[in-house]
Amino acid sequence: MNVKDRYKQIEKIKQKVAFLNEMIGLLEAEPEKREINLPSDIIKEIMAWQKAEGTPR
Repeated sequence: MNVKDRYKQIEKIKQKVAFLNEMIGLLEAEPEKREINLPSDIIKEIMAWQKAEGTPR
């Protein structure tokens, strides 16, 4: 993998983290909300992380 590909991957991760931080901020601002809509790719990644760590859903 070359440096440009890694840089692109890092930028995608930064964008996803920024998006998740924004969603967390919305939930903190409105604690009565119990649901947020996330893009399917982020949901799949979260599920994969949970599976890899053995965290129950």
